[in-house]
Amino acid sequence: MQEAVVSFGDDSGHLTIAAEGATERTPSYIASVALDGEDHSATWVDVEDLRAAGDLTFDLVQDRTTTSWGKAEADRLPSVAWPDRVAPELTTVEVAATAGVASPVTLGSLALTDDRPDAPGDVPVDELLARDVPVSASLEIDGATVPVEATATDDGTAWELAAVLDLPETGTVTGTLTVAPAGERPRFAPEPFAPVTAEVTVQVRQVPLEFVDVAPDQQFAADIAWLAERGITTGWENPDGTREFRPLTPIARDAMAAFLYRLAGRPEVALPPASPFTDVTPENQFYTEIVWLSQAGISTGWGSGDGTAEFRPLEPIGRDAMAAFLYRMAQEPDTTPPAVSPFTDVTPQTQFYREITWLHGTEIATGWVGNDGTALYRPTSPINRDAMAAFLHRFDEREQR
Repeated sequence: MQEAVVSFGDDSGHLTIAAEGATERTPSYIASVALDGEDHSATWVDVEDLRAAGDLTFDLVQDRTTTSWGKAEADRLPSVAWPDRVAPELTTVEVAATAGVASPVTLGSLALTDDRPDAPGDVPVDELLARDVPVSASLEIDGATVPVEATATDDGTAWELAAVLDLPETGTVTGTLTVAPAGERPRFAPEPFAPVTAEVTVQVRQVPLEFVDVAPDQQFAADIAWLAERGITTGWENPDGTREFRPLTPIARDAMAAFLYRLAGRPEVALPPASPFTDVTPENQFYTEIVWLSQAGISTGWGSGDGTAEFRPLEPIGRDAMAAFLYRMAQEPDTTPPAVSPFTDVTPQTQFYREITWLHGTEIATGWVGNDGTALYRPTSPINRDAMAAFLHRFDEREQR
């Protein structure tokens, strides 16, 4: 029997290590190990266990095929069995959410690869990583932390990262996604990877609305749907919870102010001490929007002859005035009115001739083709809500080009 004695000092115990049959010339393989008479299957012993122990005994065999001691992954030294050289790759995707609605979304994925040349046992290391290296994740948006769920993919090579976003405002927001190792690591095991971060872009959209009085094949249905998606209109709510758009109803001037204000992105408005219009008070619906229309130079109203002006909020807006509003909203682009009008009912002497012909030249308005093949604009006719949706949609597409 080969025997060795290890001393930890006067006050720390005494350890005897014995291995019967061990020689320097004959190869021997461990069949079992006992620590103070108790089976010990692990290939390692904690130093604190050694301090408290008295005897460490090895049983040996000469045929290595007859022993399975130390071959289980759980019996390996933790710093070897635990992936300690993991390379994380965090990938994110652009996310779409709905304002004011809890929206489940997939944020991206975390792929883990291992730099070690040999896999434990017969299973490639990269197929074990999602199981062996648990992770935790979170998303920070505007100072608030959103929990993120990490789920291992079916092949076990990566984590899919998902969250439930509940954001109140429409628009584009960005957040920081952080993924870090989670769970209690085995003793001695190092951190498998440092926390990684990536930016996430979220497009927050308006709640999609459906109007019971707008059929999918109706003229301007796509333009009305765009208006609702952008949050420019919500229509009218019925007692049963459904909504109407009322496409053939002429749009009033105050509602037109609200539509243009929302199309402009709801800019900040410094409300004046007094209303710019004598027939509009702070109690009026859309007061802020009408004030913005005045401050932006989009509408001057009608002069009353005494230095004051009226807006006439409940009057339908005419098609000629609509042309003027959109032309001014486009910052009055440089344009030369044609010598010959594209419309038979509009002449160079018509009020807002420049604005109407600009509207035609930009293909925002095409008018009506009469029975004789000529085009009509009908400048003084009120504009209906469906045609207004088409005007605004085309105007926005022109501005985006």
